[in-house]
Amino acid sequence: MRASLKLKTGIIFFLLVGLFVFSNCQAQPSNFCGMGMKDWCTVPSWDFCGSHKNTQECKADSSCQGITYRGESMIQCLLDEKGYAKNCPTVGCASRCDRLNQKQCELYSKEPYLLCGWSEGKCVNLSSIKK
Repeated sequence: MRASLKLKTGIIFFLLVGLFVFSNCQAQPSNFCGMGMKDWCTVPSWDFCGSHKNTQECKADSSCQGITYRGESMIQCLLDEKGYAKNCPTVGCASRCDRLNQKQCELYSKEPYLLCGWSEGKCVNLSSIKK
């Protein structure tokens, strides 16, 4: 009888630990945005391009650029100068790098899904710099 109670207690304990671990694995931090093909990444509230809710709206606004998919793919995403790819999904919309001030550019340079950086007194799209 006592062994049975210990076994039941042990099983319940492991189930609870498993549930806790699984629930924490499901919550993804924001730096994972753009890893899923159906993601639509949010941007800071000061960025009006974040109000666009799909690729067509983002493309129609000349002051915005696409946020590119960063997930697994058999081939490399081929990007144009505005961050849109013919062969990968767009997963968000943000202001073009050249429209950002230094503070905004530095904030975006810390985001893994935007390739903006401050260089020579202006914000540039780092993906368009030829190496």
